[in-house]
Amino acid sequence: MRTRHLVAAAVFFLVVCPLAARAQERPLTCDPARLDPESYRLTTEAQALNVARPRYRWWDAFAIGKHIDDLADLNETAVEFAERARRLDDANLLAHGILARQYVVLGEDARVASGRNFARSR
Repeated sequence: MRTRHLVAAAVFFLVVCPLAARAQERPLTCDPARLDPESYRLTTEAQALNVARPRYRWWDAFAIGKHIDDLADLNETAVEFAERARRLDDANLLAHGILARQYVVLGEDARVASGRNFARSR
């Protein structure tokens, strides 16, 4: 009898609890009405300003390595904004997408872009 209770408890904790936690996850979305406003701003306005920000003057073209440093700055800032946006609202699909792209660009495993398991959605 005690073994049955232990098996039932093990099944509950190994199967039912993860399903309940997954059911509580908000679905990913790009809808600004359903996202934290600051998180959405970080993945739209802040990312656009990061990409469009002038990083060098015309005479910097003669500086060896300047463009490489500027590109590294752009990529690192994009990751920082997207990670902060994801921390504010884990349902922000834009943040997950930006992180996946940036992690590939930086040579990291894109699967670490999220704590969510995207393999199950195939």
